[in-house]
Amino acid sequence: GIVSALDSILYQIIAGERLGNVRPGVNISDRDEGWEKNYREPDVAVFLNDGRAINHGTHWQGAADFLVEIISPGERTREKIPFYSSIGVVELLIVDRDPWTLELYRHQDGQLTKIGQSTLAASDVLSSQTVGLTFQLLPGESRPQIQVTHPATERQWQI
Repeated sequence: GIVSALDSILYQIIAGERLGNVRPGVNISDRDEGWEKNYREPDVAVFLNDGRAINHGTHWQGAADFLVEIISPGERTREKIPFYSSIGVVELLIVDRDPWTLELYRHQDGQLTKIGQSTLAASDVLSSQTVGLTFQLLPGESRPQIQVTHPATERQWQI
């Protein structure tokens, strides 16, 4: 699915080049002790080598460099944004499937701010400063496709 495809691409670009760690379904908290009382579990998380997050084994504490959240029916994904903002997450990509939209948030002025979105009507290219990839929503046969591009190498993937 979308999670495993994005995880695989990010793994190739980040972990494959030894730039950091890529983790699907990892726990992220604002604390070391008692983390179970306040944590979130994004679909994919990227922790760069020079990032500020701390790996405690059971969970990561603090600012992830790049997160992916894929909205499932009944999920309140956008309610996680203030938490991610408070721990200093650098960038957040939200994939919404109803209606299909990609949203990119970046930490600016002390909070995560939506810096762009890509829809079928306005298929803007979203550029991540953190992981060096661009994301764009394009029409597809059975459902819209997410085009991921690595401009540095001109590699492209269709999800």
